Amino acid sequence: MSAARPAPDKRSALAATLFGATLQQIISDAVFHADLHPGNIFITPGPGAGLLDSGAVGRLDVRAVERSLGQLLTRFRTGFRAGGSMKMFTALFALVRAHNFPVPA
Repeated sequence: MSAARPAPDKRSALAATLFGATLQQIISDAVFHADLHPGNIFITPGPGAGLLDSGAVGRLDVRAVERSLGQLLTRFRTGFRAGGSMKMFTALFALVRAHNFPVPA
């Protein structure tokens, strides 16, 4: 039996929470979940989510990544215009590739 799909506003809030948690892992901890996909995200009955399967983690060259991520955050600090979220995702993925983070198939 599958769980009910969250309402659009809750999905948006969960996505923002997940994005914030991922940035927190990268920026503050320099250790991050390296196998993040829908099967490794647990949506709680309450207002939150959890990450499953921490068998794959990445570690960062903190200074280089901080610089790149800081530039990215500065670029998008005023929010998105039309198509801006796709541009931000593309830029974030380029950052991931530039720093040789593992990306699952």
